[in-house]
Amino acid sequence: LNELCHSPETIIRYTTQILEMGLSLDSGNPKATTVPIILFVIRLASRILNAISFLHSHRMGTHPSIHQPLRNTSVTDNSLMILRKGQNDLQEIFYEKVSPMLKSWNKQLSEEVIKSSNELILNINTTIQCNIHAHILILYRNVFEYTEEICSTILCSLTFLTSRHTW
Repeated sequence: LNELCHSPETIIRYTTQILEMGLSLDSGNPKATTVPIILFVIRLASRILNAISFLHSHRMGTHPSIHQPLRNTSVTDNSLMILRKGQNDLQEIFYEKVSPMLKSWNKQLSEEVIKSSNELILNINTTIQCNIHAHILILYRNVFEYTEEICSTILCSLTFLTSRHTW
């Protein structure tokens, strides 16, 4: 949080670059060896976006539970503007690039299951799809305006995980 308050431009710029580089590793195959790297980068960017969202809502006084000042952390007007722009930029990448990629992987895995009667393929693909749906949910963690498409995506992922994820 401290770094985001004092150097938001740097953190956001490099987070965006790392996310773009990670996405460039996509071969279109949900079973490729680069998938764990891509998913790690998505989680990293998502956590940073979560921190940005927290700082923004805290500074604006709209955070639902924390209303006290943060210790040794203050968001200036200039930092707030940079954080808001960075938040929008990261969400745009999530919604326009990451989400379609994850949905495409999910579709490929579903089609492979439909074409095969092999239970091993079903089990492997279901495990991978659970991971993909969990990452889809991470993308939509800091949504401000829920559209019909976003609600549908969240509900589909929750339903898939509820009915297929095993502990």
